[in-house]
Amino acid sequence: MRFRTFSRVLVSAVLAGGVGCGGRARQETTVVNTAPVIAAATGWTRVSVPAVLDRHVRFPADARGVYLRTPSCTNCFEVVRGPAFIEACGGGASCAAPMAADPYADRLLVVTAHGQVEVVPWSALAPVVDELTRTRGAAGRDDPELAVLRTLRDGGRLARRDAWVEITADGAFRIVDGFPPELGVGYDAWGREHAPGTPLPAGVSLSIASVQPRLARDDAGQHVVVESGDPLAAALARASRLLGDELHGSYSWVMLRPMARGVLVTFGAGPGCMGSQVASVVVEDDVPPIVVDQRDLGIPDACHPRGRRPAGLASLPADDVDIAGDERSTIARWFAEATHLEAASVPAFERLAAELAELGGPPRLVRAARAAARDELRHATTMARLGARAGAASLAVVIEPVLARTLETIAIENAVEGCVNEGFAAVLCAYQARAAADPALASALETIASDEHTHAGLAFAIAGWLASRLPPSARSAVDDAIAVALDRLPARAAAESSRFAAAATALGLPSPGAARELAAGYAAWARAELYSMVTCSRVTA
Repeated sequence: MRFRTFSRVLVSAVLAGGVGCGGRARQETTVVNTAPVIAAATGWTRVSVPAVLDRHVRFPADARGVYLRTPSCTNCFEVVRGPAFIEACGGGASCAAPMAADPYADRLLVVTAHGQVEVVPWSALAPVVDELTRTRGAAGRDDPELAVLRTLRDGGRLARRDAWVEITADGAFRIVDGFPPELGVGYDAWGREHAPGTPLPAGVSLSIASVQPRLARDDAGQHVVVESGDPLAAALARASRLLGDELHGSYSWVMLRPMARGVLVTFGAGPGCMGSQVASVVVEDDVPPIVVDQRDLGIPDACHPRGRRPAGLASLPADDVDIAGDERSTIARWFAEATHLEAASVPAFERLAAELAELGGPPRLVRAARAAARDELRHATTMARLGARAGAASLAVVIEPVLARTLETIAIENAVEGCVNEGFAAVLCAYQARAAADPALASALETIASDEHTHAGLAFAIAGWLASRLPPSARSAVDDAIAVALDRLPARAAAESSRFAAAATALGLPSPGAARELAAGYAAWARAELYSMVTCSRVTA
C-alpha cells in the first residue's frame, strides 16, 4: 500500500473511534515524565573474575596460560595469566577442540606445558571455596570475591570479565554479570557549578569546567591532585588521567559515587539534541582505574519523533514554561518547538543533498533533497507566523561542526531521522490537520503533511539506494538502528502527546493512547516496507 493511502486509512481509523490497524479498542495511556533518579553505589563492589581466579586458584606451575572462556562469542578469552590464548596453544584444531561441542559455553581453560588445552570444571573450585570460607571465618560472609567464587563453583554463568556484587539490606549477596543497569546514568544536564574551596559532593552532577581548578597538570600533561586530602578529588584525578584527551570536549559533567570498595566516577555530555554519552570509571586504591561502562545515549527523547534532525543539533527550546499547565503557554511552547525543528530540518536536507552528490547518488535524489530543504524553510516560516499570534518565542538553530561521515553513518541517520521520525511526523501532521480546532493551523498542517509524506518517500528511496552499496556489517548496523527506533516510537509518541495535553484540542493533537496507536500502526507498515526494500537491495547487490 502506498504511504499516502496507508496514512489516510490509519488516521481515519484512529479518528473514527480508536480502532487501529490491529482492530483493538484504544486504551488511554497517561504518560508522566519524572526527573531521573540516580542510584547510589555504596553497596556495590566490582570484582574482576580473571583476577580472583588468578589470586585464589592453584594452577600447574608449568602451564603456558590460564583463560576464562566467555559465552559472548565463539572466540572470546579473558586472560587469567599468560600470553594471548591463540599464542599459548599454538593455533589450529587443538585450540578449538574444547569448544566444539558447545561453542557458546563458558569454560575455565588451562594450556599445558605441551600446548594442550584442558577444561577445568567449575566444580574444581569447591576446595578453594571451602579453604577460603574456613580461613576467613565470619569475615567471609561479607566477602564479594568469595561470593563470586561460590557462584562459579555452583555453575552460575558470568559471561563478562567483571562481576558486580551488592550486599542487600538483609545481608545477602546479589551478583550481576557486568555493569549493573541501575548504576547507569541516562542524564542530560550540564551539571551544577561547584563552589571553589568546598569538598566535592557525592552523587551530584558537577560541571567539569567548575571542577577543573581542583586538578592541575604535571610536566607530562597528566592530571594530578591539588587537594590531596579529598578522596573524591583523588578519584576524579585518576579517572581523568585514564580518559586523557578524550575527556576534554567530549564530556561536560562528572558525578562521583562512593562504592563499598572504591569510587565510581561517571562522566557525561549533554544536553540539547547533540546526542549524549557517558563513561563510568571505577577507581580503587590498589589497582589501576578501569572504564566499566561507556555508551552513546543517542538523541534525547524530547528531540523525537517530529521530523528529521541534523547531526550536531545543539539547540533546543528551553524548558522554562510549565507545559502541563494553562492552554496558552502550552500552545506557545508547541509553536516554538515546531518552528525550531522545521528550521533545523533545512540544514539536515542541505547536508544530505551535498553528501548524496559527493557519493555519486542519483541526480533525482539530490534534486529532491534540495527541494525538501526549500519545503522545510517554508514550513518554518509558516510556523513562525502562526506562533507569533500565540506569543511563541523564536530560537536560532545551532549546529555543532560534524566531521565527514561514512556511508554507514549517513544510512543510519537517513533511516532513523527520515524513514522513522519524518515518516511518523507525516502521519501526525495529517492527523492534526483533520483534528485541529484552529482553521488556520489546520490549513497549514494539511500543506505541511503533504510535503512531509513526500520527504518520507524520499527517505525510503535513499535508504534503498544506500542499502545496495553497504557491506553486510554496515547493513546489520542500519537494521539494528531501525529496529530500536521503531520499537521506541509508540512510547515516545505517547510521551510527546502527554507533554502538550493541555492544548490537545486547539492543536489537534491525539491523546497519548491515540498517539501510541498511530505510531504502532506506522511502525508496522515501515517495518514491512523497509524489509522488502532492503531484501530486494541485497538480492540485487
